[in-house]
Amino acid sequence: MRPRQGLQKDTFDVPPPRNAILTPVYATYKVFQKIPKQDNYRVFAVIRDPRDIIISWYFSVKLTHEPSSKGVKTHRQSLRELSLHDGLLYSINNCLRPLKILSSWKDAEEVNPDVKVFRYEDLIQRDNTQVFKQLFDHCGISKSEVSIQNILERYSFEALTNRAAGQTDFSSHLRKGVAGDWANYFTQEIQQEFARVHGNLPVALGYQSTEDYLLERQYDSIQTKVDIVQNVLTEIETGLDTYGKVKQDLQQVNQGVGYAEGQAQHHQTPQQTQTTPATVSSPHKETTEQQCRQLEHNLAVQQGLVGQYQARIKAMESSKFWKLRSRWIRAKRRLGLAQLDE
Repeated sequence: MRPRQGLQKDTFDVPPPRNAILTPVYATYKVFQKIPKQDNYRVFAVIRDPRDIIISWYFSVKLTHEPSSKGVKTHRQSLRELSLHDGLLYSINNCLRPLKILSSWKDAEEVNPDVKVFRYEDLIQRDNTQVFKQLFDHCGISKSEVSIQNILERYSFEALTNRAAGQTDFSSHLRKGVAGDWANYFTQEIQQEFARVHGNLPVALGYQSTEDYLLERQYDSIQTKVDIVQNVLTEIETGLDTYGKVKQDLQQVNQGVGYAEGQAQHHQTPQQTQTTPATVSSPHKETTEQQCRQLEHNLAVQQGLVGQYQARIKAMESSKFWKLRSRWIRAKRRLGLAQLDE
């Protein structure tokens, strides 16, 4: 089967033969619809948490993918020059086609009865016999549960790698064999960048509730405001220090002026004393004092905002979702699965 010219390389000009499995096909659902098919065909699509796809893409492209294309070579060179943090930001902005393909299949089985969508996370779970039984049944392949169990044991992560799932080998394309590894790598900044580039894709695919997604966005928004306010506070405090020094200098000058006035009055005649102003006004001094008062007012306002934002963050972090998230991360660290520093 050779690719049809003018279409992507994963489209074909003749249907696949009967009783054959054509896999994997990396294509959007729209492109898949253009592939010629036999009258009686079945399709299963595998979707995965898009955040885990970013992590997998980062490590595989950087370390283990065969450099068979110019794209892989270019990305690998770029990733090897970047830190882990910057490399993940790079991955979010360059791992676009896989997530586009992923998103296109999310509603496929609702509009096409010949399609069934499975989650990668369900396929790799420990008790996955029933999931694969559904997959075989959908494809019209008759297999007993015992036969399926034997197949799964033969091709399990443990059998293929001689490692338990969760034990990492960065030199292997079968790196870790678990789901949810993104939680070990997604910092707040990385999470924000993912949301900026890919929106609420985890919600659309059912990997995150709308409530949790909105909560994270609200948290990010408040934290950003706190950072901005704290920067303003630093600038205000710096300005207050500067104007405080100027104010001291002006007070010293004013004392000198007062002394000079006293000396002048001492040598003046009574008539001259009546016509001489009692004080000397300094426009520069008044302006500086006004600026100081304004800065002090701004400081009080910004400090109030910081207090409000920090109170909201504290309330969010005490929520049930955030507590469960924190417990999950701590558990991963205790198991030795914490983020790898580079």
